[in-house]
Amino acid sequence: MLVFDEEFDEEFDLHPPPLCHQRSMECAYDHSDSDELSPVYRSLSVAGPSTAAFGVSEVYVDPEPVRWRSSSYPPDPYAQDPYAQDFPPSCETSPVYRNCRSAFTDGFGAGPGGRTPYHEEVSTEEVCPAEVCTGDASMLVTKPFHKWKELPPEIFDMVLERLDCHPDLFLAKGACQLWRDAARANAARRRIYVPPAPDALLIAVASAGPGDTLILGSGMHTLSKELCLDKPVRLLGPTDPATATAVLCSHCHVVLRTRCVAALADLTLCRLGDEIGYPNAVVFAEAGNLSVESCRITCGGAAATVEEALCAFDGAPRPGQRWTAELPLFSRLEATADEQRLDRPQSGVWVGAAAAVRMSRCTISCTLGPGIKIYRGQVDAEECTVAFSCRGANVVANGGTVRLRRNEIRGAFGDGVSAWNNAHLDVASNHIHLNSGCGVAINSSGGKVQIRDNTLVDNSKAGVCFVTSQAQQAVLHENEFDRNGGGDTRSPSTRPAMIYALTLLPAAVLAANTAEVTTSDVRKGAAFDNIKASWGRALNIGDFKTNLRCNYDYNDNKDFLKEVSLNGDLVEGSGDDLSVSYDVNHNFKSKNTEVKLTANTQGTTFSVDYDTESSIKEVSAARAVDVGDQKIDLAPSWLVKAKTARVKMMSALGGDNKVSAQVDYNTDGGSATYELGYSRQLEAGKEVSATFAPDSNELEVEYVDSKFEDGATWTATASVDTGDVGNVLDATKLTLKRSWAW
Repeated sequence: MLVFDEEFDEEFDLHPPPLCHQRSMECAYDHSDSDELSPVYRSLSVAGPSTAAFGVSEVYVDPEPVRWRSSSYPPDPYAQDPYAQDFPPSCETSPVYRNCRSAFTDGFGAGPGGRTPYHEEVSTEEVCPAEVCTGDASMLVTKPFHKWKELPPEIFDMVLERLDCHPDLFLAKGACQLWRDAARANAARRRIYVPPAPDALLIAVASAGPGDTLILGSGMHTLSKELCLDKPVRLLGPTDPATATAVLCSHCHVVLRTRCVAALADLTLCRLGDEIGYPNAVVFAEAGNLSVESCRITCGGAAATVEEALCAFDGAPRPGQRWTAELPLFSRLEATADEQRLDRPQSGVWVGAAAAVRMSRCTISCTLGPGIKIYRGQVDAEECTVAFSCRGANVVANGGTVRLRRNEIRGAFGDGVSAWNNAHLDVASNHIHLNSGCGVAINSSGGKVQIRDNTLVDNSKAGVCFVTSQAQQAVLHENEFDRNGGGDTRSPSTRPAMIYALTLLPAAVLAANTAEVTTSDVRKGAAFDNIKASWGRALNIGDFKTNLRCNYDYNDNKDFLKEVSLNGDLVEGSGDDLSVSYDVNHNFKSKNTEVKLTANTQGTTFSVDYDTESSIKEVSAARAVDVGDQKIDLAPSWLVKAKTARVKMMSALGGDNKVSAQVDYNTDGGSATYELGYSRQLEAGKEVSATFAPDSNELEVEYVDSKFEDGATWTATASVDTGDVGNVLDATKLTLKRSWAW
């Protein structure tokens, strides 16, 4: 508290500062009605006997005065003060009067309220030290005002140094061109070099300020714990990654986690080992916006060294270009199947619900799970390569929004792109090929889907597959399909009624035709003894549309067709609306006609099977249900003639492993029979499955290989009677089948 003599107040006609918020733009005290500029209290530094010269009769100084500031300044108000040289030594502890006459008070009549817009050049006098006390009130020295543009660059740079890069320094760039250039130059100097030493990056991130840029030196940056970016920073690798690379590696279940705005560029990220955690990923975008540019990402798994793990990029072209080489010679892939637990997939990039990730020119190869996993977040990937996912699809969207442009998506042990839980999918101009599942699989009935201008070739199953019987309204436009094992498009109803293809189809289209030859037990003589074939057409009869399919079986009816079927839709619904489809099949040998009606609404499918011999045979329902983290396909049914209740269940166990079970309960005798099944995708185009019936002790193992011969699929089936343990080999039957499309 300061008490001044009355003579001192009258001599200088001092005015108290106006009461206003410290950040308010109205803080200037207007003296436009006065010819002279009256000093306004800006700060009073009171200490020692020098106060007596100003007529101060009583001084009270708080031991720790409160300072309200919008920026972080040193405790000493004059420490590092750019105007310190203007103050004489004798005045260091004396009151200092600074004029607060703001540029917003005089000479601004162009804008609203008498103010000029901020982007126009300010030509009036700005805030600067105006009056300096030299120890005597009569010797008050007035220094000239300065314009902002006349502020020495080194002084302005010292002010900018006190601002955090994010957001203060970035906001300063919007004031004017001069500030923009100065702030940009200041930010460019805020770079921290991080040497390739153990945990050096962890220390650098902990000491970095918001908005800083960390330049990683070429070499190995090993991390003993998870690297968490909870403040805005950039991590940049060498400018020429072709000759020098910065590799981040860790054995943690997450190598790098982001919780705010962050950017990664020109880095290689590798996770080793099989540590348990959630999620299991190399990069986990938990929240905020993340930019990933020109980075490489892989999972080392059982690799002994980082160098061995980085073999995942052998033969990789530029991101987004066609990868024509075979699977990288990566010895850990073979060991992974036996040594790693299959329920612990490791993703390349995991995107959480509160995060948005933009990726460009990145390569994600040989991850032990999806290359990109979206859990209700947002992903925009452009000109990237996502290849050779060892477990599951290359890109998995569990809800959220996904935009894929000009990417190379190849060689997954599953689908190329898989969408679940009503994800919004926009796939355009991508090359999706050589995946062991479908090119694009849509597994739910909601969400918007656009698939345009893509090349979908050489996938083991369909190019585009809609798993639900009535897929959501989708747009398929000018896609190129070729050599896909399951045809171009597929849905539970032969004709995907809810696909609105923008390319017009002719009235009658030849469907995918297939043929196969089979053998009897090859252990008793290898010879093909049967041939089967099927072909079909889509028919338009007036407004009625149906699909005709014919089947031939030499052993069943060598002189004529075995059966003919017609199928189509009676009621076409959209979304959750009711849809009804039919399938009529007539067997020429038995003269029996079977009719199956299927209705689908809100994700549940109801079916009724009828034939001319047994009347109603079976009534069933099917629906996908969520049990914990697992999705189970459940299909209960009632066999009318057999008076048996049947329940079928199937679920995926992560990656390409699936288990199934069937339970039959006879209500007459109270007996129950079981059948268990298991299937696994070994690699692209190779799958093995097994079915075991405990009651009959029958085990059937089937191996399917579509890579053994180009254009053909070979199937080997072994039937084993496990009841006769001592004669298992002799009781085993082995048959072969070769099938192809024509």
